[in-house]
Amino acid sequence: MLFGGLGNQLHQLAVGFFLAKSGHIQLDSVSGNPRLYKNRVAIATYALPPGVELINSSSRNLRNKFFLFFLKLSAKRCESKYLDSFILGLKMAAGVIRSRKRYIFLSHGVGFDRRVNNSLSGRLLVGTFHSYEWLRDPSVLQQMLSLRMVEEPDWLCDLRAESKLESPIVVHIRRGDYLGIRELGFLRESYYKEGISLVAARYPKKPIWIFSDQFEGVGVCIPEQFTHRVKIINFDQEDAVANLEAMRLGSVFVLSNSTFSWWAATLSFSLKPEVVSPSKWFLSKPNPSNYIPDSWISIPV
Repeated sequence: MLFGGLGNQLHQLAVGFFLAKSGHIQLDSVSGNPRLYKNRVAIATYALPPGVELINSSSRNLRNKFFLFFLKLSAKRCESKYLDSFILGLKMAAGVIRSRKRYIFLSHGVGFDRRVNNSLSGRLLVGTFHSYEWLRDPSVLQQMLSLRMVEEPDWLCDLRAESKLESPIVVHIRRGDYLGIRELGFLRESYYKEGISLVAARYPKKPIWIFSDQFEGVGVCIPEQFTHRVKIINFDQEDAVANLEAMRLGSVFVLSNSTFSWWAATLSFSLKPEVVSPSKWFLSKPNPSNYIPDSWISIPV
């Protein structure tokens, strides 16, 4: 089941590839109220491979509220032995289960869930599934790396050509909706300054490409001595896929605590990108399990 923005949708696609192998995947874009772009779920901007079926609908109804409630339970790692029965009853009452053959798996927590295995094929998966573990399967990683847009905008084609000459440092400064979410919007300019200073000094000839969902105020995050190397990448902000594809052009990354950042670095077109990330993904909650690779440079926040 798809929900959230593009970063979350890619995690849900990855776990689908992990379970389906060469089989059929249905991406339910009805129940989870995922973020849209031009009246389509964001991930539909990709040319999805054969075997991946996107179930589209513009309808939004009461069952969405039930699913979002289940996701909150999932994120809290509820382990009660009565929880599955309770949730099943609610889902049946909401009219989600229409036959005995369709039943639902609720993930525990935000990160890796060890219960996810081939025995879940055919079930509706509800959860975030934020983990690099699915990508340890070479076939899953290859399918994610092979994702391409149906049609690239001209500005992205120009950046792609430019990146072949420059191998840029990509910095993602997540603001926008994060500014109103205490648990997510806690990164300060000191983190970005430290990360940029670290990689800019190490790679003195690389330009620094700045991406953000809200450029007002990002200047305070950039060390003054490196401003002459900065290029602001501010094109179609609503086209999440095009912006993610542009970020994948980096060879060095300074991430925010965002799934969008995570995927840009993980799917970088560079073979061995250097990645700087914050030590914490949430202000007070634990990091998603098996999410931040040991090879990344972690800056304490």
